[in-house]
Amino acid sequence: YTRARSPQKLSFQYLDYYVKRFVGEKTGLGVRVDLQTNWVAIKSLEANGSVALAMFWIKVLQHKDNYPTDRVHYHRGRDSETGADRLQIRVDDVTFCLNLSTGLLEISGPHVLQWIKKRFLKLLRAYDGFKDTADWYGDELADEDRIDLSLPLRASSGDRYGDDRQIAGGVLDGLWQGQALDSRIERAKIPSVQPTADYVWPMLKSLLFRWLSDEHTQVCLITSQMDSTALRELCQLACSLKSTASFSMICAPFKADPVSGKDLPSVRTSAMKDFPAQEQMWLEYKLMKQITSPMVASGLNLIAGLRLGQAQVLLTSAPFHSSSSTSQVRRADSVQFLQLTESIFMHDFVQPLNRSM
Repeated sequence: YTRARSPQKLSFQYLDYYVKRFVGEKTGLGVRVDLQTNWVAIKSLEANGSVALAMFWIKVLQHKDNYPTDRVHYHRGRDSETGADRLQIRVDDVTFCLNLSTGLLEISGPHVLQWIKKRFLKLLRAYDGFKDTADWYGDELADEDRIDLSLPLRASSGDRYGDDRQIAGGVLDGLWQGQALDSRIERAKIPSVQPTADYVWPMLKSLLFRWLSDEHTQVCLITSQMDSTALRELCQLACSLKSTASFSMICAPFKADPVSGKDLPSVRTSAMKDFPAQEQMWLEYKLMKQITSPMVASGLNLIAGLRLGQAQVLLTSAPFHSSSSTSQVRRADSVQFLQLTESIFMHDFVQPLNRSM
């Protein structure tokens, strides 16, 4: 009897191993897998769960080869006992229930263990994190099931996200605006070397703030290094400008932070952990889903504002990394401001990276 049961035990052991490895490699998050007779749960190891994990499961489920929204109806509602906001679908004789605040994914059904063994790994293997996933906030969902990004998921005393400027913290301090920024843009049209912490970094942040303040401008950021501190500042900038902020691409290497040794998924997780759950949901949708990595090393560092077929570009040797903002070490980097058509920018700067992605 022991020999007869061992294949099933090994199968579930492999499932446990594969799910943990899959989620870890894609998101940098740790999970625990609980298997019961009629119920399977995959939960975050974080004490309060993870909104990032919830967004990840949405992308997996809605992949075109799994359960895309043009074929499967996703119902959003609240748990009658806990009040938790959740997304639910019923397919293939099983029910998926996803807690949107904690990332807890529950799969239930009378034959769920057999279904898990035969089907679940295929769902994971079909997933590609960078393409062919539906926009679950888009028109594919019925109006009553769509999450409104302008409102909190949970009922409250009426405040919307809290004070966005408070969430932004001190990241808005010292920004150049108006003529102060325009004069530096004019100066940067001639390539030069400038103090990194006192000139290049403030200019990066000031341009990002200006572009993110314009609803018709999309921001492209390409960097050779990125740490959680710098990404957190970008998130804070975006959160202060929710109604207008838009990103076309954020490109950083998979081994994003050579200083700490963290890879890009770990950097993302660390950057997000201190934001409230609703902010995390908004950031996952508006910013984090645009993050990608080239497959080969690139030393390119730039930010660009794309608007109405034109591109404003700031090229610099300074990476988007907190080491560029510290004044403890005297450092200087090159800086140059370019104005191009969007097509030339895409052809000369983005497409070479796309060929390696």
